[in-house]
Amino acid sequence: MDFEDSNKIPLEQHLTNLSSRPRIEILKRLQDQLVPVEYRELQKAIRKFSNEKKNLSYHINVLKDANYIIQDQKGYLITPLGHRVVKELRNFEEGLSDRSKIKVRTSKYTLELFDESIIEKKIIEESNLNLRDAKKVANEAKKRIRKANITYLTAPLIREFVNAILIEFHLEDTRHKLTRLGLPPYDIKQLINSQEYENPTIFETKLGNAILEQNTLLNKINQKFADNLLTGQFLLTDLKNFGISPLELVISGRNFIEILNNFYNNSLEEQNTKEEPFSLPYIEFSYYFEQSLSLFSHFFPQGLTIIRFDEFLEKFLIYYTELDLKHLFSKVFVKLTKNWKIKLGISLIANFNDINPLLEIYNKSLSYTIKNWSQLPVLEVNFPKNKIKEILNCPHYSKLNSQHKNILSLLLKHQVNINQFSKWGVKNGEHIFTNLGIPLHFELLNEIKPSLIIEKISINLLSVFNESSNNETLFFSNLEKGIFSIFDYFDNKFKLLSKTLLKFPGWQNLSELLFNNDLIFQNWKDTQNYHSVYPLICGISLFGLDELIFLQTGLFVKDQPKNREFAVKVLDYIFSLIQKQNSVLSENIKFVLCESHLQSELLRKNDLFLEMLDDQGIDFQPSTHPGYRFGFNSSSKFLNFHHLSQIYSDLGKSKFKELSLNIPLEGNTFDGDYDKILEFCQNIIKTSISRISFSNNYELPNKKGSKVVYKRYYSNYYPKRGL
Repeated sequence: MDFEDSNKIPLEQHLTNLSSRPRIEILKRLQDQLVPVEYRELQKAIRKFSNEKKNLSYHINVLKDANYIIQDQKGYLITPLGHRVVKELRNFEEGLSDRSKIKVRTSKYTLELFDESIIEKKIIEESNLNLRDAKKVANEAKKRIRKANITYLTAPLIREFVNAILIEFHLEDTRHKLTRLGLPPYDIKQLINSQEYENPTIFETKLGNAILEQNTLLNKINQKFADNLLTGQFLLTDLKNFGISPLELVISGRNFIEILNNFYNNSLEEQNTKEEPFSLPYIEFSYYFEQSLSLFSHFFPQGLTIIRFDEFLEKFLIYYTELDLKHLFSKVFVKLTKNWKIKLGISLIANFNDINPLLEIYNKSLSYTIKNWSQLPVLEVNFPKNKIKEILNCPHYSKLNSQHKNILSLLLKHQVNINQFSKWGVKNGEHIFTNLGIPLHFELLNEIKPSLIIEKISINLLSVFNESSNNETLFFSNLEKGIFSIFDYFDNKFKLLSKTLLKFPGWQNLSELLFNNDLIFQNWKDTQNYHSVYPLICGISLFGLDELIFLQTGLFVKDQPKNREFAVKVLDYIFSLIQKQNSVLSENIKFVLCESHLQSELLRKNDLFLEMLDDQGIDFQPSTHPGYRFGFNSSSKFLNFHHLSQIYSDLGKSKFKELSLNIPLEGNTFDGDYDKILEFCQNIIKTSISRISFSNNYELPNKKGSKVVYKRYYSNYYPKRGL
């Protein structure tokens, strides 16, 4: 029968042809098939009609005679007429069924009638799936939803149906793009009941972060890297912001003055003005100071580092008093650092030698205004030896002058880091560790440009070791593969930032202040064709080097000189890979080897270490654990300075010079003995350690052994000025 003749078939004949339910099922089975369906597959289609199986050939012949289906050597196909018949059948079924009026609670908070064409449209819009497959998935979803007879249909539930169908149709990549992100109601309830969150705003932030993290794992990075993160082979510093923003900003004190001036002038009604906010009364100045810094916090979630902040302090103290400076730290900085990190670099290489105003602040003279001392900005002070020779050579504390006593007091503060990198021969330059512990060196002080810390990725040496079957050659081979994978992941982040960051209007405003209208990622091609003058820094850190050596030898790095030789070998190997990669990059893109920093993920990833110990039958006592900071900046409770000096002397043979030490101090560490304090600091300064910090605040005792009590200078000062 020709297709043209089919239009002449009486309606009664069509109804007769479709009077058997098995024939309808056969047509529906063939409807979505582009290739012939075999006879046995059609048997499965009518298996629920057990008494009709023996009549399958008869039903097929009826459909063939009606020109609904055709047969070739491979099987059966539906004809155009068959498609039209099935479509009309479905319309007829839906018209007679109340289920055709299913209502959907949409994500736009509206109630609409169910329409499978919307499913088809959303699949194509969100995943770029081809039209044929999108129709196929949408039709299958419609069939299952109607069959389920759901009384309360929501948009998320429809997505669950669609995602299940996508998996069955082997469209897993499409499923990732259509997955709805969020937390189950039970998890949200548990978060509320945990009482960990001080207020609803913090709770909302937690939920938002969880969604962004899920989005990163599903849609921002490839599946292999996502698996590597989930298994602990690599660790991202900030998973939620991986495809959205850089991590840190590094500027100089001079940069900050320029930024502050630009921000102030942009806020004035008169255009093209060149005024400075330093001419304003202090209260107005502090407003512009706070607002300009607040801009950075939105795009640099891991904080701000201001190198040579003394350049700003020198200018500030020309216009304002030390009392104003105390207010700037105790009120403005503390407000900013509640949810953000700020590090200030102070250089004693420069002419800024009067640290008394800072001592007044960091020696708890304002303890009644600052409840949490971790809210103060971290102060990183550059202490070249020639500036503190008197401390090094002084036999007794009583022989020190007042300035050196003040310096000694500053050394012991929790929020103060001692930067001694200048001992490695750095001249006419500045060196600083950022909030994430990434070491940066600037050779030409007058040409320091704002620098962006793009990301910091840690490689888990325990995971590399576990895959190397205790074979050192294989270990270094796997380590090389891991490092080169990290290079690829950084390249992935650069590409993501070029697509997303420029879509935020605030980035354009910030670029005007920071980068002279250079949008940085606007014309991004690759890491070899980056032509901006503003440096992009990528941190790579090691995770578990100390534990790796323990697994090999049963002793930590500090326990055996030979172990330190292997540590140097690992450091130098990674350092050389990074240097080689830097040689082929654009001038202002740099990979930097750095130590790990303390973060909650490290605690969870340490489970791998404990599991590996258990597998090897090693009896591991908690007291031997070096701490959760898996570089050489582990908290060290041993104060054997000869041993300490030897350890860092051995490790100092590595090309990696940025070694850190964090020491916990308690109130009874020195029993109030000034000379013990002096000897302690002398020994610390003599070690080959680049950065030193302390876990707790330590107050210098007075002669009676109690803490020094400072006069509260301005308890009633600022209330009179209206603050």
